[in-house]
Amino acid sequence: MAMFKAIKSLVRGLRSAYQRANNFESQWDNRRNPIDSEVLNQSRLWSDGRITQGSINVSNGTAIEAAEKKDARIEKKPVEVVKEIIVETPVFEIKDLPQQLKVITKRLRVLKEQGVHDRDLENEKNALGYLKARQKYVKTFKLFRWATSNQASVIALTKKYKLHVVGLEEWVKTLPVEAIDEIQKYAEAYAEVRKDKPEFRLVVNEQDWKEIQANRRKRDPILLALSPFGNWYYVLGAWDKEVQYVDDLIYNGK
Repeated sequence: MAMFKAIKSLVRGLRSAYQRANNFESQWDNRRNPIDSEVLNQSRLWSDGRITQGSINVSNGTAIEAAEKKDARIEKKPVEVVKEIIVETPVFEIKDLPQQLKVITKRLRVLKEQGVHDRDLENEKNALGYLKARQKYVKTFKLFRWATSNQASVIALTKKYKLHVVGLEEWVKTLPVEAIDEIQKYAEAYAEVRKDKPEFRLVVNEQDWKEIQANRRKRDPILLALSPFGNWYYVLGAWDKEVQYVDDLIYNGK
């Protein structure tokens, strides 16, 4: 109950913050079916630790200014290159989850008993969170039909183009109502598998960042959400004044 109240509070705050909607293209796809009998027997894991702002180099204005003079990256709008971060939906082993949970739980307990500080146990805590969420995956996977990305793809994008990653809170006043709806949809799905709050990121153009800092309202970011199941992103959508629907951009090759 507390989690749902927190979600409603988050969405209310976002709705009150936005001033006018732009065209938003959701990356929800009713055709996605990320789980089947074959997936259940595969064992590729993407859970080396929770993605953090530091690990994807969340930037600030000072860092941007310092890099400007020697920046040879390509100028692009995020929405124009969103398909470059889309990856195959991750699959993972779930048939031995009880054993995996037992091992991680014991590891955490022993390390804590030996005086290891909580801050040095983040990987174990993140792994435990993923495993607990995966216990509910079979019953909830239909709630997570967005396209997926990962840390490597996002980093590669920011190295190729003049883009960087920011926290959602820095752009709340620019969010179109469609993006807020997508955030609410994701937060409600997330609450079905985890008790903590979901984390969101935006991939933005550096010029847009400067415009926002100057209180002008140019923007066209990509909206990302950290997965509850492992170390990857769900790509919730992107927006711009001229964009078309996601099926044309991502799935129809236009």
